[in-house]
Amino acid sequence: MEIFEQNNLFGLRNDDGTVVLPAKFYKDFIESIKALSLQEIVKIKLVDIQYKLRPNGTYIFKDENGKQGLKKYNEENEEVVVECKYDWIYNLQPNDLTKVELNNKYGLINKKGEIVVECIYDYIYVFQPNGLAEVILNGKWGAINKQGEVIVKCKHTWHEDLYKSLDWQKGK
Repeated sequence: MEIFEQNNLFGLRNDDGTVVLPAKFYKDFIESIKALSLQEIVKIKLVDIQYKLRPNGTYIFKDENGKQGLKKYNEENEEVVVECKYDWIYNLQPNDLTKVELNNKYGLINKKGEIVVECIYDYIYVFQPNGLAEVILNGKWGAINKQGEVIVKCKHTWHEDLYKSLDWQKGK
């Protein structure tokens, strides 16, 4: 098997050039599974088809109560990264943070499943080029950084007021 790159993501192809796994994964995940047998890689492909593996090799799964968690596929087993406790786990963002929902409140976890932001916000938007994400808490707009620190307090009644604030313009 050889690793190939396409659009800054990585995949695997066999010796005759046939793509075994498409280039949709981070390099560290592909390197970790490169030595597996073709049969094991086909299992990964089936997991990808069923659960839509993320670029870091994790996927969302549900328990019998409908709560969602995250598993990471590796060569030995499917490691549980996040226990099934969330109502919803959203797509992995480019900064390796994932928005999660619990009891109609939103938070963020990192790729290891560690809580970066507790589920306290009415909503969390995507991070912007200035490194901040808009958040709503009790109907008021504010902003957090990628470490979960509040940069602009949730005091603005409309997001355009937030954009005018000096802290938003500076970013962090």
